[in-house]
Amino acid sequence: MEGAAGAIAGFALGAPTLRVRGDYLAIVTLGFGEIVKDVLVNLDTITKGTQGINPLPPPSFLGTPLESRGRGRGGVGASPKMSMERMATSMVANAACSSASVFRISHR
Repeated sequence: MEGAAGAIAGFALGAPTLRVRGDYLAIVTLGFGEIVKDVLVNLDTITKGTQGINPLPPPSFLGTPLESRGRGRGGVGASPKMSMERMATSMVANAACSSASVFRISHR
């Protein structure tokens, strides 16, 4: 079902843009994205509009809940569970290491 929806969306975007190139292709793609977002927000019977699909489970990473810190800043009152800040820091560190590695390999 999802594949069919993706194929229909691809055809709906691809068919009118076969002759469009460069900047105009970017404009058409962005416009199509905005149209899809507006349609999904306004389909109250399916998506519940701006309320979204509730209840959604809290975010987690590999089974560990992601929560913001407690009262303290890593000390007293800090949550023992993985925090959003720690997750974001690890993602940035991973991206930096990956970028450095790719840069080093491509500039030999």
